[in-house]
Amino acid sequence: MTLVMRFPCAFMAALLLVPVPALAGDPGTRIKLPKSAAGLLGGTSRTPDASAFGDDSRSSLGGSGRTPDASAFRPDPAFDRFIDPLGVGRAWDILDAAALTDGALALMEGERVLLRPHRGLSTKDVVTTAARLAVERGDEASLTRLEKAASTQQRDDLKQLVAAARSAGPAGKAAAVPVDIGSVSPEQYSACTNVNRAALRARLTGNSRYITPIVTAEGDVVVPSTVPAPVSLPLRQQVAALCGDLPEQPLVNSAALDRLAAVSRWERDEDFKRTEKEEKPEPTPATEPAVIIGAY
Repeated sequence: MTLVMRFPCAFMAALLLVPVPALAGDPGTRIKLPKSAAGLLGGTSRTPDASAFGDDSRSSLGGSGRTPDASAFRPDPAFDRFIDPLGVGRAWDILDAAALTDGALALMEGERVLLRPHRGLSTKDVVTTAARLAVERGDEASLTRLEKAASTQQRDDLKQLVAAARSAGPAGKAAAVPVDIGSVSPEQYSACTNVNRAALRARLTGNSRYITPIVTAEGDVVVPSTVPAPVSLPLRQQVAALCGDLPEQPLVNSAALDRLAAVSRWERDEDFKRTEKEEKPEPTPATEPAVIIGAY
């Protein structure tokens, strides 16, 4: 009789204590990482910190607990009448293709009038990101707007970027993983959303740092333990489908977008806190018994 047969409960408990399960046997959950990602992953002994993968990674700030580089975005007041930088940040934060396209077109118009680029946002980077996001979302209207604006302004460089995004096409077999909101907790749903958005950002920008919290040095995808078991495998397969062919070097520099996304989210959180405080009724003070002053 083996030890497993004699002590089945102890054996099962030991399995539950293993922090990172062997995922190589699961089909479609391994990524061929670019060589440039080796430094980010920190060597073959690294264990991904999937359990801490949360809101900080939602805007791809590099991993849980890290803050965006404050110098990543440089304000340019002359462009303020053309573009709302925080609006661009919000679009990047929630991955809204139409809103990000609005920002790209505003940048193009500002450059046309001022005859110079924005000091803190690269038009080429925003156009590239907006076009690739529109391709992933199947947003033909946004792609057409980008192409028309580039053609009107005779910006062949931007037309080529949109054409390249069309040629690349969406990620194969990367359909959204269905998650029944009614059957999972808010924390579980948030974990699934965070993983999906990080993988999509990695694909849009060609930057593997977005997914370093959930990938081993060998390329195996590991999702947070809060992800529901039925969703875990398809979610890891989705990450692999989105990030299976990342380039050696990032396609764009998205540091400014990350900075703006983080600031816009912070402002939304503060607005929510203020609204919640204003709507919360003030406690009614205890009524003092009336004192009747009479003639003495």
